[in-house]
Amino acid sequence: MTTMLNGGFSLRHALDALCDDTDVTKTLSLARIQMSVAQTLELALAIEGKSGTLASIDLRDCGITSAGCVALCKAAGKCIALRELRLCGNDIQDAGCTAAAELLTASPTLAKLELKYCKLETPGCSALCGAIGASFSLEELTLSGNPLSDATARVLAESLKATISLTKLSLADTALQVTGCKILCEAAAKSPLVELNLQYNRISQDMMTSIAQFLSVSSRVTRLNLHSCGIDTDGLVAMAEGVRSGPQRRGILKLTGIDLSVVVDRLQLPEKEDVEWNTETILDYIRQLVEDRDLGLGSRQPTRGSSKNGDGIDENTQGDEEAEETTVVDDGGLDPGGG
Repeated sequence: MTTMLNGGFSLRHALDALCDDTDVTKTLSLARIQMSVAQTLELALAIEGKSGTLASIDLRDCGITSAGCVALCKAAGKCIALRELRLCGNDIQDAGCTAAAELLTASPTLAKLELKYCKLETPGCSALCGAIGASFSLEELTLSGNPLSDATARVLAESLKATISLTKLSLADTALQVTGCKILCEAAAKSPLVELNLQYNRISQDMMTSIAQFLSVSSRVTRLNLHSCGIDTDGLVAMAEGVRSGPQRRGILKLTGIDLSVVVDRLQLPEKEDVEWNTETILDYIRQLVEDRDLGLGSRQPTRGSSKNGDGIDENTQGDEEAEETTVVDDGGLDPGGG
């Protein structure tokens, strides 16, 4: 059962439902319902009463304070079936983040934690990042919208080296810097990560080099989101080198935020019946164009793909991929001449 508020219900209704001994609520969704501190504390008590059934708690944009978050995390820590906690858009600050870290360390079931735009700073982020390596259940973590200092990046990197469960990490719009990016990419290459979201970070050429090195080492990563990162042709070339020199990937690499079909059109690449385009062949062709430009040679034909179609999906296994996968067009300053 899901307890969800909309225009026809009130917070009081949800609290009454949670306090009903006959209710078997598994999902509590109160997103965008503003709560006072007193109401938050009352909700925490009600959550404790459902500690045996609650599997998902969604409290995005509820006006929860740091004190309220501390109470809620303590209550959530008693939920033996809790798999997901979403606290995005609440001003929980460092005290609330530390409470979330304690919850993560104590919970044997929490698999998904979202703390996007929670006004976290270095102390709270460091406490949370330090708890990641101690969790055997966390699979997905969202820290987007919170500044990530180099010091916090170091703590997160150590946890990435230690984790055995984290496969999805979102660090969008975290003001990531060169040193932090390098530290994280080195650690991520040796981690179980298969998805990394870095959108809305301004990625410099030095940072792109670190990402390329990450791609050259990791065989696990299959999705990389670089939307609105300012990736230019040189960045794509670095990425191409990383992909080409890397190990056999366990799945097809999906690049989100860089629409490679736009590259095909703008560079006037051959029709698909002549060349079977995919992520690897397009990136390799861009690399070749730049090499030819630097050597003063004419353009050459790219390496022919094997059995992959234009979306970078093996046609023999396309049914296993997500059909709804889309990319966001971001030209990134590509020049048809490769420069």
